Amino acid sequence: LNEPYQKIHSDSDYIQAETFKIAACSQRGRSHEHAGSFRDDDFLIRQIDNSDWVILIVADGAGSADFSRRGSQLAVQSMGQILHDYLKQQRAHLDQLIAGWQVEEVDQQLQALGQQLQDLFYQAALTAVELIEHEAHEQQVDVKKFSTTLLAAIVKQQPERTLISSFWIGDG
Repeated sequence: LNEPYQKIHSDSDYIQAETFKIAACSQRGRSHEHAGSFRDDDFLIRQIDNSDWVILIVADGAGSADFSRRGSQLAVQSMGQILHDYLKQQRAHLDQLIAGWQVEEVDQQLQALGQQLQDLFYQAALTAVELIEHEAHEQQVDVKKFSTTLLAAIVKQQPERTLISSFWIGDG
């Protein structure tokens, strides 16, 4: 095939930490194989060095959109980088916010954490959309040709509980 934005047909990744294991995989679907087209989805799993913070992102490119495989890739890569950089820089502060967290209570620290993560996801998603729009402009095509869903989660594994904060765009 001589199509733009070629992508390998199968991809996988695995994280094994002391307290958890995470596996992710993506395989080109049967209809894509039959048509000789590429895998439209993308993913990222990434542990923040020397911590129990993990980033999980999945994007399912719309099969009806010509360049959705690139849209999903741009969305995952850009959001992944922003989340990684933020958690790497802010994890000590975030750890302090959740240190005294009680499951039964919603206190000011937990509300502050929720607001920070909401703002972070919003900014990361906005950056992903802007990158996709830029790519469409560069290629002089309609941005809808890059359509994708986007699901992201930040997970903090703790000895007796797990914090999960998530965000999505589309029908995820």
